[in-house]
Amino acid sequence: MKPSDPVRPAPYSVAGDPFFDERGALHLTRYRDVTEITRRERRGQFSAALSVMRRTLARHGMTAPDPVHLSWRFPWAQGLTEADGSPGRHTVLHGVLAEYLGKQAVRDSRPIMRVLAAQLVRENVERELAHGGAVGTIDLAHFADLLAFRSVSALVGLPRTPADEAFMMGHLAEYANRADIIEGMRPEAPEVREYFQKIVDGHDGSGLLGRIIEAHQRSQITLEERDGLIWGCWIAGRDTTATLIALLFGLVDESGLTATMAANVGDGDSGGDSDSGAEWRAKAINEAARFTPFGVNMRISVEEVRLDNGILVPEGTTVHLHWAAANRDPSVFGEDAGKYVPERAVAKQNLAFGHGLHYCIGSPVALAETDVAAVAVYGGLPGLTLTKWHRVARIVDLVATAEAEYDLKAAATVLGS
Repeated sequence: MKPSDPVRPAPYSVAGDPFFDERGALHLTRYRDVTEITRRERRGQFSAALSVMRRTLARHGMTAPDPVHLSWRFPWAQGLTEADGSPGRHTVLHGVLAEYLGKQAVRDSRPIMRVLAAQLVRENVERELAHGGAVGTIDLAHFADLLAFRSVSALVGLPRTPADEAFMMGHLAEYANRADIIEGMRPEAPEVREYFQKIVDGHDGSGLLGRIIEAHQRSQITLEERDGLIWGCWIAGRDTTATLIALLFGLVDESGLTATMAANVGDGDSGGDSDSGAEWRAKAINEAARFTPFGVNMRISVEEVRLDNGILVPEGTTVHLHWAAANRDPSVFGEDAGKYVPERAVAKQNLAFGHGLHYCIGSPVALAETDVAAVAVYGGLPGLTLTKWHRVARIVDLVATAEAEYDLKAAATVLGS
């Protein structure tokens, strides 16, 4: 498998005609069809709300757990209205996060990200020097995972001790490996909520976590929603961002652009006025995002809808939005849509962060963090070459392995080790 290869088999990875599966679910893979659903979601015709999901599962003879996992209290599992027509929780929950995420979050967290990325690179070089030899090795997927986890912990204001890291990463891994939607809805282990309460009790009120706590204290959100926002920030800030970072490394290597990227790390200012390589890196990152971490997610029709393509969608139909396939739609991205091309003129139209109501609120942070990672790795590990790559289909299509080699002596010189 190459980094640019689709993770899922056809027809789920190819932009083509809509089709229904044997269970009556509709699958959309073309760019225009996927984005039409997100536009109609704003009109109230489709929803991702938990109550709508419960009703749909019941129609198929399945019973959703009650209570559900905390992840279902995050904005991605909310709609504008509930199944009974009452106002949904999406706008409220999204608003709590929007008060902080964006330019302020990037400004507050970027210096911390730089320190974390530089530290991870230095630790790897020093570890490899201790082993001897002229060639250093690094698993860039592991690097990306640690950087993303520690960065979101710092951004939100969560503990960062080794014990905290081991506890939370273990529970995130357990959730990521659940087999199906019913399993995915099963409640988290009791110790997770206990741990979150401990974090809240000891927090100083700063950062994003402070805003989440304040929203609960003002009765703007419930206790379950408070903990759901904490969980969601942790998993959203880790899995998708780590995959984007690792994808960038893999795609740059596959396309023979390592030297070009290394020449565009600038002075390490990561986006400042004196950083001459920032513009090229931004293009490279946006194009890498087109090979999206999200393969597919769902919306449910809350009324009978006839789509622009002529398909009649009955009320209660599960619609699968295949983001990864739509991001390779040649009608939008050209006949070479399966190829990584940083200079692609329409790269910013990609659906890596979703579209419409559920567009990723943390995208500015994810892009900034990926840029910081690129500067640290390509600036600190000369001669970087990918040697092993493995990506797996999950809720987020994770990069499991991205092993690489680099010139250890040159890296030691760069870092002054």
